[in-house]
Amino acid sequence: MKKKYLWGVAFCMLVCIWGCSDQDDNLINPDKMIQMYGYPYNLQSGVIWQSNPNAIVSSIPYIYEDTYEKGGTMVTDRVEGFRAGDERIETGNFMISLYETGLYGNMELEKAQGEGACICFHLASPELGELAPGKYVFGADKEPYTFIGYCSSDYNTQNKENIPAVLSEGEVTVEKNGDKYRVVFQCKTTFGGDITGEYNGTL
Repeated sequence: MKKKYLWGVAFCMLVCIWGCSDQDDNLINPDKMIQMYGYPYNLQSGVIWQSNPNAIVSSIPYIYEDTYEKGGTMVTDRVEGFRAGDERIETGNFMISLYETGLYGNMELEKAQGEGACICFHLASPELGELAPGKYVFGADKEPYTFIGYCSSDYNTQNKENIPAVLSEGEVTVEKNGDKYRVVFQCKTTFGGDITGEYNGTL
C-alpha cells in the first residue's frame, strides 16, 4: 500500500513539473516582448541592417505668377512650390528588425526567414557609420533621429502577399552598453493600433 502511495505521489509531481514547464514556455519575457493590438509576443532575436546613407537636399520655396488671356481678359494664376537648394546633408540609414520565435535574420542571404510576429524600424542616424543611441521620433523626411516603420503579427517570408501595418506616429529609444542593446518603442499604426514593446540583448 505504501509503495502504491509513493508511486502516486511521484506521478503527481511529474505531471506538475510538465505542467509548469508548459506554462513557462508560454510566459512573456518583459525584457524581450512586443504588445501588438493588445496581444503580447515574445521577441527571440534582433538584427541591425545598414544601407546606403540617406541624402537630404534642402528646398527653397518659390511663387510663380502665370499670366495669360482667357475669354478676352487677362488672368493671373499664382503657383506656389519648392525647388531644390544647394545644401545637401546625409544621415545614416539603419534598420532594426525584431523577430518573434519562428522568424530570424539569415546573414548569408541578408534577409529574414520563417514565420512570426515582427517589427522593423528604419532609423535615420546622425552618424553615417553607426546607429547612434538616442530617441528617434516618427518622421518620413530622413532628418537625424527620425524613423518610419512597419509591423506584422504574422509575417511569413514564404508568402508573397504579406501586407504589414504601417507605423504613423511614435518614438523609439535606442541604448547601447558594450555589445548589448536596449530598444524601447511606443507607436501607432495608420489605423490607430497600439504597438509597444522592449528588446534587451544583442543585435
